[in-house]
Amino acid sequence: MARIPGYERQVGVRAGGPSPVNLPTQSTDTQMLQQGVNSFADAAVRLQQQQNAVRGTQYMTDFVNAQTSLGQALNDAQQQSKDGIDYIPAAQQLIKQHQEDFFTQHPGLSDSEKQDYTLRWAQSRGQLENQAINWGQNQAKQISVANLTDSASAVGNAILQDPNSAKSLAVAHLQAIDQSDLDPATKAELASRSRNMWALSAAQYGIQKDAQHVLDQHGAFQAVQTVGAGDGSSMPSGSPSTLATRNNNPLNIRFNQKNDWAGKGGDNGTGFEQFDTPDHGFRAGIKLMRNHINNGNDTISSLINKWAPAGDHNDPVQYAQSVSQQTGIPVDAKLNPNDPQQMTAVAKAMARQEGYGSPVSDSQLNRAWSSQNDPNQLAPGVPWGQLTPQQTNSVINQAQAKVDQQNTQRRMLMQDQMKNDTALIEAGNPVTNPIRHDQWMSTAPHDATPEELTILDKQYQQYALLNQLQPIYSDINSKSAGEGLASVQSIRPTGTEDDFGFRQQRYQQALQKYQQVIGAREKDPGGWLAQNSPQVQAAYQAYQQDPTHGAQLAQSIMVDKSRLGIKSKDVLPDALADGILQQIDTSKEQSVTAIQNIAGQFGPYADQVMQQVQKKAGPVLQVVMATDNPRSANTLWQNRNVKTGDIKDAINTDNKGASDNADSEWASQSKDFATTMVNQPGGVGVWNNFNEQGRRLTYLNIQKGMSPGDAAKQAYQDVLGSQYQTQGSWRLPVKYGLDLSDVRDGANHYLENLKADQIMPLQGDPRLGDEVNRQQSLSRIRDSAEWVTNADETGLLLTLNGLVVNGSNGAPITANFNDLSIAGQQNRGVMNSVGKFFSSPTKFDASKGGMTPERALFGDNFQQGVQR
Repeated sequence: MARIPGYERQVGVRAGGPSPVNLPTQSTDTQMLQQGVNSFADAAVRLQQQQNAVRGTQYMTDFVNAQTSLGQALNDAQQQSKDGIDYIPAAQQLIKQHQEDFFTQHPGLSDSEKQDYTLRWAQSRGQLENQAINWGQNQAKQISVANLTDSASAVGNAILQDPNSAKSLAVAHLQAIDQSDLDPATKAELASRSRNMWALSAAQYGIQKDAQHVLDQHGAFQAVQTVGAGDGSSMPSGSPSTLATRNNNPLNIRFNQKNDWAGKGGDNGTGFEQFDTPDHGFRAGIKLMRNHINNGNDTISSLINKWAPAGDHNDPVQYAQSVSQQTGIPVDAKLNPNDPQQMTAVAKAMARQEGYGSPVSDSQLNRAWSSQNDPNQLAPGVPWGQLTPQQTNSVINQAQAKVDQQNTQRRMLMQDQMKNDTALIEAGNPVTNPIRHDQWMSTAPHDATPEELTILDKQYQQYALLNQLQPIYSDINSKSAGEGLASVQSIRPTGTEDDFGFRQQRYQQALQKYQQVIGAREKDPGGWLAQNSPQVQAAYQAYQQDPTHGAQLAQSIMVDKSRLGIKSKDVLPDALADGILQQIDTSKEQSVTAIQNIAGQFGPYADQVMQQVQKKAGPVLQVVMATDNPRSANTLWQNRNVKTGDIKDAINTDNKGASDNADSEWASQSKDFATTMVNQPGGVGVWNNFNEQGRRLTYLNIQKGMSPGDAAKQAYQDVLGSQYQTQGSWRLPVKYGLDLSDVRDGANHYLENLKADQIMPLQGDPRLGDEVNRQQSLSRIRDSAEWVTNADETGLLLTLNGLVVNGSNGAPITANFNDLSIAGQQNRGVMNSVGKFFSSPTKFDASKGGMTPERALFGDNFQQGVQR
């Protein structure tokens, strides 16, 4: 086999420098064998290196996994930590254990590898232990801060419930902060945050308790700040301000450890008490002042000598005089410790003398007075210095909104009181505690515009005007029309007054009230008296409980009507009359007897009551109530719902044209009565009712079998004829039992003797004098005037051409039937005297030997008649 030669390296001769030259040294087979052996050795080395690399990679992977497992274990330990500090030893133990486990699980580590991983674990251990220490310490701090924060929140919640009981909790909390292991900066921060939180809680409690007190506190705090007070958490001594202002101690009460005043602060070294708020200070001062008064120092002079003796470098004389001047109470006058106005006035004056520099409001003094027995009425002190400016603004805004809301509610209550006071005044009753102007204006919103304030002021001025009219309104309501008018005229301005506009407005309002009252009296006297007369009110209530007291009610109304000079003929309140009418005008009442029974409730006033009801009634009931014949009244009443046309048709069926004959006969029978009605003012409407019901009754009589003539005669007699006598233009009710002729002669005598100065002149020639006009008017009246029956049928009313003739006083000229009858008897005419002679009975007169007339035919009456 051919062999390929091998070469050695040698230096070439020609080379620019030494260079290897291969020389054949051995055979190719030997060389190849050697190369194979070398390659095998190199492969073994490489394999070993690969195996070492794989094992090193596995160790590193296990190390990383061990670190990961350790991290998870440390996380678990953090979750199980209770206070953070217990995590530090637990973390150290975990690190040690994981390191030991790593080496235990890898016994094949070479010495160099052990050294390497020991170094690696040392580095990791140092870092993790530092982290554990930092985390544990931070966690412990966070837990401590969180616990203390929760504690501060609990104190804040306690303040929202009861600030006084929370004081001890707040002290304990601050002690806990101070005794904690926290660093000084964290302690200071926690204490500051706690006080801020508590200040907000106190402010919120105060807003709900008394928002105005919170606002007043802020005003006092600003005043203290102006003169150099501290941050609000405590009042430092050494301020250039007065002690009274800085200590919220307006009356400079001396410090006494034994006195446990509400709102009392600690000893600040000034020798005087320190209070949470000025209100607490005023409260303590008033209580102490009242105690001195009750113990015998019961004048301003003796009280000040006790309060500020000369031995303490005071001038009690000047002090007492100053208080006296400010209060208007003489220095030697007895003080009343139970008079809130006097005590608060004295306290305010003493505070000024003591140098208290903050504003003092009436609401502040009233709060101090009313809280003497219950200091919890006062809002707690708000440490304003612990709040940020933003928080302070928020608190002020909330308090102001609360006050505005409360003021709105107060204004609504005052408006209700104003309404009640107005009702009292208009009823003539006194208002014992009227609202003051300052009380009303204090309800204005804090941001009210000038226009809104003007509106509020005008509202109050109307109320004040009404209050000034109390005595006038009382006269208007409780006295007669004349007396009430005189009272109104007494305040009529002359026009020369400086405040004429105001006086004129007051007069106009009083005059308007007078007109309203008089109008209401005359329109519904019973209703007005039921509201304004205690006697009528009581009688009305008694009647409502028992209708048999109707006579007492009517009597009480009649008495007050007479006292007040009310002219209306109505008796009952309109509402009651409506109720009676409704009771009568029901389908259940089929008998006139039922109507009469209702009238009977009012005893002797039944006629007047029923006349009032009659005016409100419909046509049927008016006639029925005016009809004395029960048979006809029942017939009309029981057929009131039957149409007139149906009744006419019924009688025409049996006798064609009967209704026309009935109408004619009725008109003939009632013509004289109709004349008296149509001439009477307002009588046409009344006559139409009677005319309609008279025709209906005539038809109903025909249905019973009467002829039209007899039916009409019977109807007229039952409805009107038996109740009235007629004389030309007027009628006389039979119920009075008077002679028609006597009344006629009395009316003639009245008219013939009427004087010119007794009438109101009629409209005449304006060029004529008053006396001439009166004489001409009197002639016209005597020649053409007519008497008509007045509305209530108690007498006659003088008219001319359908118009009422008025007397010189402006009232219609009327004459009572009874008075006319008496005048007629004294001034009988010839025909009347003759008639009386022939109708008079005769008696036997033995002295004259026979029968003689009771009255002489031609006696004095005849002579008077001739002379007239």
